[in-house]
Amino acid sequence: MWIEFVSILPIIFLRLFIPKLLGRMVVAERSLMDFFVWLVITLRWSGVVRSLVGRSIISLQYLCDRIIYVRADLSTLLARRRGSKEEFLIPVQLRIYDAIAKAIEAPTIDTSKQTTDEGIREILRIAGAYE
Repeated sequence: MWIEFVSILPIIFLRLFIPKLLGRMVVAERSLMDFFVWLVITLRWSGVVRSLVGRSIISLQYLCDRIIYVRADLSTLLARRRGSKEEFLIPVQLRIYDAIAKAIEAPTIDTSKQTTDEGIREILRIAGAYE
């Protein structure tokens, strides 16, 4: 756990912290939230959530000005990933993502019944780039 955490710190510094210091906006499809979920699943240890590393990852999320959680319901996710090698992980991942999003109070967009354009408009509206 510590090796993974330490190895991601330079990436956070170079791709998030420095651009932010330079006044740039960083838009990313993947975030610390994804790293956190990956860590819990890889280690198969829910205790990561309460560990020092887990709390540190959650704290680093606050380097971001805005975090938007884009999700779909379980049946939609399973339909989208049907036949993938990791299909069995989807229910567990969704529960972890939902819990993290709730803990950090991230606005949530459910794309289960939205078109791609509707989802993008909602993201831009929440981000303050579109009224």
